[in-house]
This record gives sequence, C-alpha cells and structure tokens, in this order.
Amino acid sequence: MADLVRATLMENAFVERLPKGGYQLGPAARIVTSRAAANSLWTVVNNSVETIRDATGETANFASLCGRRITYPAIAEGRQALRMSAVVGEELPVHATAIGKAILAALSPAERSGLIGTKRLRAITASTVVDQAELEAVLTMTRVRGFATEQGETELGSACIAVAVFGLDGRPFAGLSIAGRRDRFTPALESPYAALLTEPCAKISCPTGGLEAHPGA
Repeated sequence: MADLVRATLMENAFVERLPKGGYQLGPAARIVTSRAAANSLWTVVNNSVETIRDATGETANFASLCGRRITYPAIAEGRQALRMSAVVGEELPVHATAIGKAILAALSPAERSGLIGTKRLRAITASTVVDQAELEAVLTMTRVRGFATEQGETELGSACIAVAVFGLDGRPFAGLSIAGRRDRFTPALESPYAALLTEPCAKISCPTGGLEAHPGA
C-alpha cells in the first residue's frame, strides 16, 4: 500500500525522488503550500484592517507597492458619517501617501531614487510634498518616529497615519494605515494609532517580500 501511495504521489508531482535517495515535496505540493500560505496571509490582512477600523472608528487600509505606485487591495470602511477612504484597486504615487512614505523611509537612497526619481515630484493637491529635499526631511522624521503621516496630500481635508510592512528579507513591500478627516487626527493620536498598527504589520510580514496572490501585484 505504501508503495502504491508513493507512486501515486510521484506520478502527480506531489513528491519527487532525490538523486542520493529519499524524497522531497514536488512542484504540485509546493504550489498548494504556496497558495495555502497566500490565503492565510490574506486572512490576516483582512482581519487586521477590520480590527483596526473597529478600534478607531476610522478607515483602515492595507496597501502594497506596485511598480512606482501604491495600490489598495484591502480596505475596511470607517464607522464615521464623514470619513475618508481609498477605493479598492486605486493607485496613487508613492511619495504622496502615508504608506508610500513609510516604505520610502525604509529604503536606501538609491532605491528611493529608483522609485521617485530626482526631479520635482507631481502634486495631487496643494499640500502634496513635491520638493525632494523636503521629502527627505519628512522621511528622516518617519524613520525616527517609526511611522509616517500624510495631511491633505492625496485629498484635501484628509489625514493618514501608516506603518510599513516588511518581508522576512528585511525589505518593505506594503503598509497599514488609518485614514480619516484631518480635524479628527490630533497630534495626540499619532503615537497611539501608530502603536495600534505595529503588531498587525508584524503579523503580515512574509518571506517573499510581497503578495503574489494579489491580482494587482
């Protein structure tokens, strides 16, 4: 019976024989394992944004780096009557968002230049930071504090606090954020909101440094 099971598993590429004897998982098993891990990761992402939304009443976002832009695959709408929210699948310039700044702050200067270039950046609103020197100062503060902020840079009247998500390779690839109306985001809330984001960001970290299961990635 054992030989029959082993032969069936080998025939269907779930196991493969090693050159020096013994067996290891085959391509089919690795694909199944990868998909299971991705599904588990997305469960953590969705649970995280809902938990953050429930704790704050504000909109919680998960967004990842896609090329040179930030895209939003998971959003939990806030409970407030007047709230700020991205749209699932929306893409924004990396320099203009709190999540994008959290990611940029954790990259080397060369990696940042590869994403945003060295020239004046594009403005989305009158508040968008477009000067490279000013952005560098903002990113330095982000590294010191451990979280990024954005006020009216993608939408007038909005505010956002974000923390980066790192892969096990140590590289930032995404982030979680809390977004709402600017008049509700007082300076006193920044550190508590950042602390609320830190634990779920650690849970979402994954060895691939990205979310291949995300159709927009």
